Amino acid sequence: MTAESSTTTIVRQPVLQIAKEGPEKMYLGRDVTYDITVTNKGDAPASNTVIEDSIPSGVTNVKASTGAVLAGSKVTWNIGTLAPNTSKKVGISYTPTTAGTVSNTAKAMAACADGVTASAKTNIAGIPAVLLEVVDLVDPIEIGATTTYVITATNQGSMPDTDIKIECKLEDNMEYVSSSGATIGTASDGKITFAPLASLAPKTKASWNVVVKAVKPGDVRFTVIMNTDNLGRPVQETEATNLYK
Repeated sequence: MTAESSTTTIVRQPVLQIAKEGPEKMYLGRDVTYDITVTNKGDAPASNTVIEDSIPSGVTNVKASTGAVLAGSKVTWNIGTLAPNTSKKVGISYTPTTAGTVSNTAKAMAACADGVTASAKTNIAGIPAVLLEVVDLVDPIEIGATTTYVITATNQGSMPDTDIKIECKLEDNMEYVSSSGATIGTASDGKITFAPLASLAPKTKASWNVVVKAVKPGDVRFTVIMNTDNLGRPVQETEATNLYK
């Protein structure tokens, strides 16, 4: 009679899982922060575990959590051995310099484990912010003389504003002479209406000039009203001018 024996071999292996989380939307000029979490879902330790994250183009002020090594367009964390059913979280942040979509991929690797990747996307949005200013070039002015009002719209924001409308109002003490500038102006019944400006890019200016003649003494006000697609309501600026005889 012969006895038979059998041997069972149990193979244990690390299994990596990675997740990358960040905001879906952020405004231009603010930091975007991502958390990267690597988990060992296997039943053996994951030795020599490394996390790598790519840095997208068009960003500055790159910051990473403790232990990171920055080289070129890559950030690396050597996190050593990751025990079964444990996780390690790292973080990275940077400041986008242009509006659009920021997208990049993180990956994790370890000895005897398949590499894994995770990606994240963030929509970077700009904000228009148009400043309205008006000044008179000559003040005070004598009756019969003229002065020029210079109207300036400056987009201080981070994205274009569109359909910029400029309207000016004269008091009875003043008489319209001419207008010029970024768009054509039309005068009627003490009101000057300029054709809409299609778009005003970030960090740029547009200007208009209105020339008026003093016809009656007084402390008068030249009023400018601006509206754009991104303004919730019109903006009004007033310039005082002293007319004397």
